[in-house]
Amino acid sequence: MIDIGIIIPTFNRASIVSESIESVLAQSHAAREIIVVDDGSTDDTSAALARYGNRIRVIRQPHAGTSEARNNGIRAATSTWIAFLDDDDTFTPDRLEHAAKAIQCHPDVNVHMSNLAIVTDSSKEDDLFKVRHLHATEIMRVPRPIAWCLQGCAFVQTLVIQRKALLDTGLFREMFYEDLDFVLRLCSNVPWTVDHHPSVRLSRRTRQTLNLSAFWQSRPIENFETLVNIFRSFRDTAQLNPTEKKLVDNSMAANLYELGRVYYLDGQVERALACFKECADTAPRFKTRLKSWCPRMIGKYGLRLVDRSATVERYFRMAFGANEYYRP
Repeated sequence: MIDIGIIIPTFNRASIVSESIESVLAQSHAAREIIVVDDGSTDDTSAALARYGNRIRVIRQPHAGTSEARNNGIRAATSTWIAFLDDDDTFTPDRLEHAAKAIQCHPDVNVHMSNLAIVTDSSKEDDLFKVRHLHATEIMRVPRPIAWCLQGCAFVQTLVIQRKALLDTGLFREMFYEDLDFVLRLCSNVPWTVDHHPSVRLSRRTRQTLNLSAFWQSRPIENFETLVNIFRSFRDTAQLNPTEKKLVDNSMAANLYELGRVYYLDGQVERALACFKECADTAPRFKTRLKSWCPRMIGKYGLRLVDRSATVERYFRMAFGANEYYRP
């Protein structure tokens, strides 16, 4: 039997963490172990976890963030394979069954990725691959998964990873976008499998994500500096083919523009202009280069022009039913 351990980091989610745990206990292919890492919760999380007794293993740590919680779970795990679940998300009942099938079909592959359903306030479930206009079949072998990751399809919750590969990759780093950083390090030049079956329900309900969104918005410079550094490091270290390099450059240029924008609004004009120039030099798309030229040529009026254009574009996207979730 394929042994898969589940790691669930949690922090002050006493009211909903049980939904995540119950979805793992209900699996058609039983998890070998369920490790819940309580990241220094100050609410009733301890009581919520205690009622599961020995059906789960609880690790408690002083509040240190999701990355350290996941890393402590990985270190404590004894399973050959590891899957992750956040405390506001759930597995479909056959999530681990599909993962075990993928492992059996491709025993030489260390990472198996599934599709997911994004659940919003209306309880509508959107198929991520359809949103991204990407096609996959059942347990499809992908020799180079980099493009899938760069197009925003590889969430940590959708991965089942051999524990040895996790340790070899270097685990999670405590930073903004730690998931993106980890996934890009994990995907370089190794095959994955990709399964079209949505095996995870990823919550994007306002009540559950508002605090994190507000935190990012309160530190926009660090936010975009981190994204730029992640993409720059990946571009400089990974062996990319032309298509992959274009995808990396697109992402990096978009975030260079946003970093320049927040620098400019913060009064750091010289640093802003350097970002806009690097954006123009990096961007494969003319539209992105044009955006970066506007503030360089006409300053704050250029920023306003780009902002108004973006507002109009968003309006038409909504009017015609476009449905996209954030991807860096």
